Amino acid sequence: MKLPEKLENQLNKSNSMSMSLTFNTDNICNNPLLTSEDFNNNINNHFYPLCQIHKNKAYFYNNNSNNKNYDNNNNNLNKIDIDKEINNYINDNTIKEMHNERKNSLFFYKSTLNQIEKGSIETNKTTNFSDTESNECHLLTNDCASDKTNSIRLMSQENKKVFSEEILSKFYNNNENKNNNIINDNNNNNNEQCILNISNISCFSENSTSFVTETLNLFQNTTKENNNNKNNINNKENLLDISQNEKYKNMKKWEILYIKGIECRKNGQFEKSLEYFTESIIENRNNFKTYFNRGFTYYKLNFLEESIEDYNQSIKLNPNYSYTYYNRGIVYDKMNQYNNSIKDFTTAIELNNKKLEFYFNRGSVYKIINKYLNAIEDFTFIIKNLENNNDNNYEIFKKQNYFYIYYTRAICYEKLNNFQSAINDFEYCVKMKSYHVSSYNHLANLYFNTNNYKKSLENYKKIIEIEPYFTPAYHGIGIIYNKMENYKKAIEYFNKCIELDNTNAVYYHNRGCSYKSLNDINKAIKDISIAIELNNKEKIFYENRVFMYQKNGNYELAIKDYDILYNNFEKKENNNYDKLFEIFQGRGLCYFEMHLYDKALLDFNQALQINNNNLFCLYKRAKIYEFKNDINNCLNDLNKIIEIDNMNQKAYLKRAEIYEKINKLNESYKDYEKALLIGKMLEKNKM
Repeated sequence: MKLPEKLENQLNKSNSMSMSLTFNTDNICNNPLLTSEDFNNNINNHFYPLCQIHKNKAYFYNNNSNNKNYDNNNNNLNKIDIDKEINNYINDNTIKEMHNERKNSLFFYKSTLNQIEKGSIETNKTTNFSDTESNECHLLTNDCASDKTNSIRLMSQENKKVFSEEILSKFYNNNENKNNNIINDNNNNNNEQCILNISNISCFSENSTSFVTETLNLFQNTTKENNNNKNNINNKENLLDISQNEKYKNMKKWEILYIKGIECRKNGQFEKSLEYFTESIIENRNNFKTYFNRGFTYYKLNFLEESIEDYNQSIKLNPNYSYTYYNRGIVYDKMNQYNNSIKDFTTAIELNNKKLEFYFNRGSVYKIINKYLNAIEDFTFIIKNLENNNDNNYEIFKKQNYFYIYYTRAICYEKLNNFQSAINDFEYCVKMKSYHVSSYNHLANLYFNTNNYKKSLENYKKIIEIEPYFTPAYHGIGIIYNKMENYKKAIEYFNKCIELDNTNAVYYHNRGCSYKSLNDINKAIKDISIAIELNNKEKIFYENRVFMYQKNGNYELAIKDYDILYNNFEKKENNNYDKLFEIFQGRGLCYFEMHLYDKALLDFNQALQINNNNLFCLYKRAKIYEFKNDINNCLNDLNKIIEIDNMNQKAYLKRAEIYEKINKLNESYKDYEKALLIGKMLEKNKM
């Protein structure tokens, strides 16, 4: 049954939250069982699966709401249940996308101003993923909470045209997350430094940014004169207030502007903060901390190149400040310039080798570029220091990051096929967080890969205790039972997967493979055909179905699948000769069984061009030549078979028949004698 349209529309926006990790599987029907997309990556404790679970429950309710035999205790399967799960899914997984979509409209910007004035804009609901495995490094400290307005591109250093400060102030006060706990580089509040956090970053695509820029320019043209006048008045009033404040009495103008920039940034007013830092730099171009903090502000506004320029200037003024390299390394990571990022983290470590967050982020970037040994080295260094140091700062860092360090190191071990070390780290992870589904899922996969099916089953069943609607766990159990040749039990678990999610082609395919192992070919064909309807891009689906068609004698349908395999897959790749050989050989056999000998001959010729010593193809071609009364070519193929395998009884018998047909009786008699001798030898060997 089709998923309700309300949820279907949202599912298309949530693809970025799933990634795949596969594990070894059994060979079935000449091809292996497939593993579904597992949810190891981007699982937040056990919160990420909730998105998938709400989706599954919505499917489940929708598929069973009219089933009188189904009882969910209260028998309240109705539209309310379905809508509830749909809303849960949408709220868990798409708040950010919906918010961003609204932002990308001119209507939103115009209506926002009116709503701000009325005080009707509410703070956006956000989702915090603190323990996810992602391509970004993770939380180091509680500084710099994620801001949701990176799309608003207002000004460059040279051209500072912006919305009125009053409107922007109200906008940010209503919309920004205010948990910005800035890291202090020292105890002097006048010189506060904000160290970037490499996680919790959201930004728009380049196209979205361009659109928003055009939108803002369009709106600014209608209010330019009034806003400029108001901004000038407000700026003068602010500076006047500052000069009259006793705490600013003995400060220089650039210092006052610098402090004002820090204060605005704390309040999430990044555009105003940017203006103050720029004015401070105009007054004094020799203070590296001003460039440092403006670089951070540019970063928060997603002006990455401008951020890099400011950090470069800060380094010129003070090349020995480790945090500047550290922050620039994070910006380079955001720009996917991983080598530059690692270089900066390394320089930061050389200047200050006691900051574990430097090793932490370098290790995370090493993992991104698949340098797993280097990543393991950094994470191991951190673990040793945390275990042997009682410093309070280390304890805070340990509390915030210890789980993630073990979790990420475990993944690196797994990528290097160091399964035992990975198991040790993941086991430690579940001791720290007994509800962490992703760790149990990794453990189940690892135990499966080491043929410890008992432990693998234990971990999958633990997942089901925590999250009863987590389909990859049921799927993993089904694969294990299939591996143990308990096909009926495997089918039970594949049935559960399909009950929870009837849109996953892999579940149907694998159930079909289990039916095939029970020799129920018709059910096997039916399931794999459904899998192909759901996903016609998987080559293995066609490979397994064509095998079953042939086994069932459906040669015409088998030929159609062979044609699809050749035209849609192998012909495009044109370099997998083993697969091409299988197609020509298999299709040739189908034509042979249908007595279409000319077409069969063409396919066997193609197959023998790839492997000219294949005895099966040579023998079938010899028989075709016999049917076509091409005696010379028939004998040539039989002679080649005997040359390759002088104990091939079938070839001697066939050649004896051919010699007899052409009245070469002596040769025929010798071949019959040879065939009888081989038969006696084979009988003797059996005994």
